[in-house]
Amino acid sequence: MSGDKRLGFAHLREGCEQEYFGTPPIHKTLTMCRVLDAERLHDGRWNTIIEGIERVELVRETQTEPFRVAEVVPVHDQFAKQDLAEIVALADQIALAAEQIAAKLPEVPRPLTNLRNVLQHPSIICDVVTGALVRDPYARQSILEEVNLRRRLQLLRIQLLALAGELREEGVEIDLFHSD
Repeated sequence: MSGDKRLGFAHLREGCEQEYFGTPPIHKTLTMCRVLDAERLHDGRWNTIIEGIERVELVRETQTEPFRVAEVVPVHDQFAKQDLAEIVALADQIALAAEQIAAKLPEVPRPLTNLRNVLQHPSIICDVVTGALVRDPYARQSILEEVNLRRRLQLLRIQLLALAGELREEGVEIDLFHSD
């Protein structure tokens, strides 16, 4: 915490329980985060508030004790120029859907309000909405790992439709992507 205050946030691989307190296997694509606040606990652990800043891919681990340290490279979105209009439209639909969900659920994080006016890059909209609304960690990971931006947004759209279905089953009236 005395360094540049950045850390990688990795999702553990399925079956990691046997090595949980050692060096459990992690997914290769992770989120680089900035530490906004940190408090060291009496037992050596930390309570932290972090903010995701970019997707990265693990190149190699250079240290495992007392904390894992790794060399990473940024993961950049890829898209075909002819897909740009569809990407922008998908991001706008997703931002609107996230705002609708946020209006129905008081526990949804504040960053989902007024999304279309605050965040304008489709990749950022995808990351913020995925982190806030995709409940299943493996679905979040699959969206994180996808490098094709159009496909990432489509995967997120599927997750939001599933969430809307769950909410309707719980009695919450919501109609996402009603133009379809």
